[in-house]
Amino acid sequence: MSVREHGVRGRDVLTVGIAAAALAYALLMLWLRGSSSLPLVTWAVAPVLLAAALALVLTGRAVRATVRGTAKRPVEPLAAYRVLRMAQACALAGAAVAGVYLAFVVAALPDVDAFSVRMAAMSAGAIALAGGVLSGAGLWTQSMCRLDPDGRSRDDLDPGDPLDPRDGLDGPDDPPLARP
Repeated sequence: MSVREHGVRGRDVLTVGIAAAALAYALLMLWLRGSSSLPLVTWAVAPVLLAAALALVLTGRAVRATVRGTAKRPVEPLAAYRVLRMAQACALAGAAVAGVYLAFVVAALPDVDAFSVRMAAMSAGAIALAGGVLSGAGLWTQSMCRLDPDGRSRDDLDPGDPLDPRDGLDGPDDPPLARP
């Protein structure tokens, strides 16, 4: 996986999410052997993740406007690069959060008839969903920062153009990400 050349891909995000879920589930099962209850989960994490996703998408739109040449206040190249890297980090971190809290939901299922466990499972589900939203926002923002080899944004391409992103390219010939 070369994040530098191709960016974070959906399969990378899925791999991180599955690995985080498997590790978290194993640790939760060990926790339950030594304790009779699951760790405390608070729903307050979900709004923080959603706010981060919103902020990321808004900054990504500013970069996209700069790439298209329609920005009233263009973003500096270094700032655009930082937005790109933040998007990639959020995509992977969101996947890890979603995986961990989905593992919590699965671990809570046997005792979900108890009110406190059900509420904790619902909180964990909300956090997992917010992690998925953050991951999706990271992937989308990364795509807004993408440039083609001739410097055009992918949105400027005409259908049928040899560099058209809709033609199914998904290999080493993918256009590079925006760089300063």
